[in-house]
Amino acid sequence: LWLFLLPGGGEGRVLMILGDLYADQYASAQHIAITDMDAPFFMKVTPQMLFREGRPLMIADTKFQFWCGSRHELCWDVRYLGGGLAIPGNFMVRLASAWPREAFAGYRNFLSSTHGAPFDTIYQHYCNRYHPDATRQGYPMGLSQFQLLGMFVWHHMRPSAYFVFAPTGPPALQPTVHVPYTLEWCLHNLQSDGRRPQLAGP
Repeated sequence: LWLFLLPGGGEGRVLMILGDLYADQYASAQHIAITDMDAPFFMKVTPQMLFREGRPLMIADTKFQFWCGSRHELCWDVRYLGGGLAIPGNFMVRLASAWPREAFAGYRNFLSSTHGAPFDTIYQHYCNRYHPDATRQGYPMGLSQFQLLGMFVWHHMRPSAYFVFAPTGPPALQPTVHVPYTLEWCLHNLQSDGRRPQLAGP
């Protein structure tokens, strides 16, 4: 498991994402698992939790939307860092997650080709426009490293992963607690349609 930690609020967040997107430069394994710095483990993680049929298990929630405020327009960073890819779902609902090693360089090369610039230059441009107080103003923080990799793998490397879309897919064990979002996510699901959270833990 490779984890890139940097403090500093909003700046720490965008730098952590950048570090995770270069995880293949720090590990030689065929699959690389990453997690968020605010998602502590409360149980042992086994290969059976991370893989199905020999492929990384990718769980996404189709109820999550990346709208910018009330305008029902995709946020700028979704369009920019997403490289125009359609969003199949939110891949940040279960951590840690394993990814094919090729997905990291594949996403970087895809975005570089899409924008016609080096990946670091593209990401620096994103950092210059990122506003840490966006969530306090009613806007979502935008895409995570899990979302970016999930979108890329879904569109360009789909056979390399095992995709499950909640809530239609079977429940899966949740080995971490994503502290800032777990309670909010559970309450949202319970209030929206009365169903019990599908990934609430053992």
